[in-house]
Amino acid sequence: MDDSRWVTRFRPAAGWKAVVACWVGLSLGLGLALADPVVELKELEAKALAGEGASQLALALRYDGRERSDDRDPVKAFHWYKEAAGKGYAEAQAALGLLYMKGEGTVEDQAEGARWFRQASEQGDPVAQLNLASCYANGHGVTKDLKEAARWFRESAERNEPMAQYYLGILYGRGEGVPQSYIEAYKWLTASAAQGVKAARASLETLDSVLSAGELEAARKAAASMRLSLVGR
Repeated sequence: MDDSRWVTRFRPAAGWKAVVACWVGLSLGLGLALADPVVELKELEAKALAGEGASQLALALRYDGRERSDDRDPVKAFHWYKEAAGKGYAEAQAALGLLYMKGEGTVEDQAEGARWFRQASEQGDPVAQLNLASCYANGHGVTKDLKEAARWFRESAERNEPMAQYYLGILYGRGEGVPQSYIEAYKWLTASAAQGVKAARASLETLDSVLSAGELEAARKAAASMRLSLVGR
């Protein structure tokens, strides 16, 4: 197989992946009125200042501009993510790692970003796991280690994160950080492509053109079996 057609560098497709969070869901959980954003923000600030972790996370998301771009304030977002992260909120830890990596609201510090990604990853946050894997794949804030990258891509991929599935498939295709296996590559790339990752589809086309009929049949069976195991995740 011509390895030149495989991705050789591993980095998030459009910069670091942002934490996906539902501000409305958090707001409803806190029992806040959504009708008046000004009143809502004041109530959140009061609860956050009183030390309520959920409100600190919600306030950080608000200042991160997730719901209202008019409220965006990276410095305040950083402050409240850090408060909530210190209380163990994985979403806040993942977001804090992102801000350190991008240097938003604080000085860029890749080592600190990787540290917070790890804390969130150890709690099972799939986006943090994807970003931590990318740190190890690129040597951002940590020593480059493709075995560790593969480990964390797998953790994230098994939680159905499509970009982690893509990168894990690429690692299997190249035999970097894991034993080379085109069947494993096909499995993970199929899972990623099913969630709309175009690069995964292109890589599958490459595999389709070079695998033998027997290998392709085995790969497709493995992909179908794994797809069933990921249903509902």
